[in-house]
Amino acid sequence: MTKYTLGDKVRVRRIIEPEKRWDHEARHTVRKWVPREQKLDGIVIGHRHVQEGIVDYWPDYAVFFPKKYIECYLVAYDLHRKPVHVLPEDMEVLGDDRKGDNRAT
Repeated sequence: MTKYTLGDKVRVRRIIEPEKRWDHEARHTVRKWVPREQKLDGIVIGHRHVQEGIVDYWPDYAVFFPKKYIECYLVAYDLHRKPVHVLPEDMEVLGDDRKGDNRAT
């Protein structure tokens, strides 16, 4: 698996978004991250581990029980829109801009 670094310019093929569904039989909410086709170019601005699981409701409070952890990256593609979550296998680096970079490593 490729490790991306902060500031890498990437091309994205697919994003993931959270989805919540009510399970009528079990009487709880199921939270899943579902893929959606979206092609865009952007910059890596973060690394996250998002969770899938269930939300169980009680009379006075709600509890989230995680079932699965998913590693993803945050990619910014527009100044006026929120960043998107992207799986590592759904993006690729655009060229190697670090060759002429004079920043300290």
